[in-house]
Amino acid sequence: MIRFLVDRPVSVIMVFIAIVVLGAVSFQQIPVSLMPDVEIPEITIQVAAPEQSAHQVEENYIHLIRRQLLQVGHLADMESYAYNEYGYIRLKFDYGTRLHYAFIEVNEKIDALMQRMPEGFERPRVIKASATDIPVFYLTLALKDQNTDGLGNRFMELSEFAEQVIKRRIEQLDEVAMVDISGMEYPEIHVEVDLQKLGALGMDPWVLKKTMEENNLSSSNIKVRNGLYEFNVKYSSLLTNRHDIENLMLRSGGRVFKLSEIATITVVPRSSKGFVLDKTGKAISMAVIKKSNARMEQLRERTDELLEAIRTDYPRITIEQNRNQTQLLAYAISSLKSSLWIGGTLAFLVLLVFLNDFRSPLLIGISIPVSLVISLLFFYLLGISINVISLSGLIVGIGLMIDNSIIVIDNIGQHIARRESAVHQASASATTEVIAPLLSSAMTTCAVFVPLIFLGGIAGALFYDQALSITIGLASSLVVSVALIPVLYVVLGQQKVLSRKWSRREGSRLANTYELGYQWVMGHQKVFVGATIILLLVGMLAYRVLPKERFPAMEKSELLIAIDWNESITKAENGKRVTQLVQEVDSLLLSVSAMVGEQWFLLDHTANLSGTQASIFLECQSADGVRTLREQVVPWVAQNYPEAALELKAPESIFDRVFGNGQAPVEVRLTAENSTGLPDPEKVRSVESLIKRQTGMPSESKQALQQVYELRPHFEKLLLYEVGVDRLMGVLQVALGRFPAFQLKQGQYEVPVVITERTKDLHSILSQTLVPSRKGAQIPASELVEVHIAVDYKGYTGDKSGAYVPLDYQVSEKGADHFIASVKRLIAADGQLKASFAGSVLDSRLLISELWVTFLVALLLLYFILASQFESLLQPLIVFLELPIGVASALVALWGFGQSINLMSLIGIIVMSGIIINDSILKIDTINRLRKAGHSVDTAIQMAGKRRLKAIIMTSATTILAMVPFLWGQDMGAVLQRPLAVAVIGGMLIGTFVSLYFIPVAYKLIYSSLKASKQNEAH
Repeated sequence: MIRFLVDRPVSVIMVFIAIVVLGAVSFQQIPVSLMPDVEIPEITIQVAAPEQSAHQVEENYIHLIRRQLLQVGHLADMESYAYNEYGYIRLKFDYGTRLHYAFIEVNEKIDALMQRMPEGFERPRVIKASATDIPVFYLTLALKDQNTDGLGNRFMELSEFAEQVIKRRIEQLDEVAMVDISGMEYPEIHVEVDLQKLGALGMDPWVLKKTMEENNLSSSNIKVRNGLYEFNVKYSSLLTNRHDIENLMLRSGGRVFKLSEIATITVVPRSSKGFVLDKTGKAISMAVIKKSNARMEQLRERTDELLEAIRTDYPRITIEQNRNQTQLLAYAISSLKSSLWIGGTLAFLVLLVFLNDFRSPLLIGISIPVSLVISLLFFYLLGISINVISLSGLIVGIGLMIDNSIIVIDNIGQHIARRESAVHQASASATTEVIAPLLSSAMTTCAVFVPLIFLGGIAGALFYDQALSITIGLASSLVVSVALIPVLYVVLGQQKVLSRKWSRREGSRLANTYELGYQWVMGHQKVFVGATIILLLVGMLAYRVLPKERFPAMEKSELLIAIDWNESITKAENGKRVTQLVQEVDSLLLSVSAMVGEQWFLLDHTANLSGTQASIFLECQSADGVRTLREQVVPWVAQNYPEAALELKAPESIFDRVFGNGQAPVEVRLTAENSTGLPDPEKVRSVESLIKRQTGMPSESKQALQQVYELRPHFEKLLLYEVGVDRLMGVLQVALGRFPAFQLKQGQYEVPVVITERTKDLHSILSQTLVPSRKGAQIPASELVEVHIAVDYKGYTGDKSGAYVPLDYQVSEKGADHFIASVKRLIAADGQLKASFAGSVLDSRLLISELWVTFLVALLLLYFILASQFESLLQPLIVFLELPIGVASALVALWGFGQSINLMSLIGIIVMSGIIINDSILKIDTINRLRKAGHSVDTAIQMAGKRRLKAIIMTSATTILAMVPFLWGQDMGAVLQRPLAVAVIGGMLIGTFVSLYFIPVAYKLIYSSLKASKQNEAH
């Protein structure tokens, strides 16, 4: 077959050119995304409960919904959170669950529950999660001059402009799915009345509301005939603006007057629980969601052009970009490009040194891009996007692509050097000779990666792309090396050069050095085996002492401050404190985007905040600036607001969001032993103190509490004075702030009209507010209600078992078991509480154990493939002897470079395991062929060592050097890939030595023992 291709070079070259053209065209059509387009197996239920405390939200709504949803199929876990006026439940499903069916089932459960919910309860929103729903970046929109009068009306105009113009212009981009928006201010008309005047006129808020509603009616169309024509007649008394409400006529006690005589009508921003701030003041936040099939680079370029045009057209507006997730992809693409250039250059230099000819490296320079373009063609055909995961697979595959071409070129050169045949025949026979081991090597490498897709949860789904990309890259490289390289070798006419050079290099210094090393190893086998055992023991020690985490720690120039002031403050005071905090560190900042209080994003991509919480995004010039920020923020908050609960963390990237990398190392979940409610806050504090004294570990979480005023009606007095509960509540609603009257239609908007009174303190309001009885008497509200003050949790957290109090602890992986055992003893001795445990340490252990199981599955696949190739049940075990040595070397390298055992380093170990055995497979295959040719075991081992020496060194060198740039790169892509690179380099450095010396020693020892055993049996 290869001879057939070699004899038709034009046809082969044309076919490959055609494939390359198709691949180049396909590349333009492949979606470019941050992550693979996989469904995150999560569904979020958002609950709105106006005027309800966190305790009421938990008991009246979240608790019932949580119990109802326990019956949903394939439910893996459940998280619930209840705050003042809202709550949400996040359902996590087993990966592989058909999420659209689960979505339907969840909605059916909620519909069935709605019949038991209180009247007026708004149906919860159900949101299905996807990786593509995560914003690729946020935009912060603000007015340049915020120090002038009338900012409130100007900001409402900006809000309308942002929604009607800027949001729509961005959504018109082909790459944008939607723009999620928060921080808007909508208008609201306040009818501010004096309740004493209203009472003197014999009116109350109910009467005023009814009067306004009666003057805001319209009839349906009436048709009237006039001769041959027919007309529509419509009667309307609709109120359309503030002036209509001011001129509304009222009648009381025989007197007619305008509403403006007893009330002040104003247009103000609609009441909300939160807003957005930047460095200049109030702002609007826009989250840009990308279409799943869009190309990231085009989105970034077109968005930048549009934003520049908006800045030019509207100079009074500032619009800034932050939390840009596209950087991670840009880093990965830049890493791929640099790896291509560096890998190709180093491969060229390595081949130039070993072969002393420029045309062989030229073949490598052709094979790499051709293999990549063919890989991209299959990406398009199989529907794989270019993303961080698939690109990392291609980056890893570059070294493997080089290996195949090196092996083919090296073997052709050896055939020509030995003058066994002409160049055509040598190219065909040499390539045919290595097809089987190359195919076996490719299959074994794929066998190592393919089991990654069987990882549990979302990790397995995401690394499906990596396994496929490596498999595709290897397959493309194999086709190029066995079909194109021999043809190009003949076309470039290298036979005249190489036939002379190989004869001179037959006894080269490298071969002599290898021979001396081989003789020393054979003469000191016990020392060699002893050193190997020591290395394995050191590797085991490294595994025990290395920290274990889900992902490598990455330094960022951004910081996210999550703060709960832990006081019942207004949103204005919340914003004031956030502004003070930002001004304190302003000199370190490039940009600021603070979400103060509740937000109004439609999708569940930001943390849910209560009215006294804030989430502050700060961007610095470097990671050093972030460290300085931490040093300044913590003491400032502790000094000025000691009750505040503060959390400093890196902003959540799309990688963190998909993998859920936001948990504390250990979370202690406390519940009451003999009650369905939460334990008393004082009890929790005493347990925290006890844990700290016992373990020396302070809790990282501070329980957010709030002071609650409870107004309890005196039902006896209500009956005595003949005052209805509904009338009392209506008057109190007006007195305490707002009483909805009706919706005023203005164009496509509906503006709420509310009846309100001037704000006062609670006791003054109750003493001065008069409630009319059925007989017309005016009763002070303070006589009808009593005020109770209580302390309650500001938020309620729950899971499948119910609500609990979370305590977060920064415990190392090594100390987690001891810490958990100590806490269990303390809780058991207390007898009033129960404790369960969660956290990233436990999740990391589960993930690492799954990866080791995956590794064992890969070993089984490797054994099956190698046994089939060698037609032996013993020889695969010789190859396997290299794996523990390589793994131990990788662990020692991770230890030496200060890395950890994480997902990337474990994948690096798997990658390294697939690579190092390739050289051993080729060597054993060569030994077997030489033995079949009649050579003894010793002679076959020596000849195979010399023949495969250059190929082994060259392939190892190119793979190692391709990973070297990740060791010193500081961008996010390099930091993310560094543990993988360290594991590969550490394993390959020792693995190369093992392939050169350990495998021959093991082969000789095993077959010498077998030979001796047979001789003993014969005797």
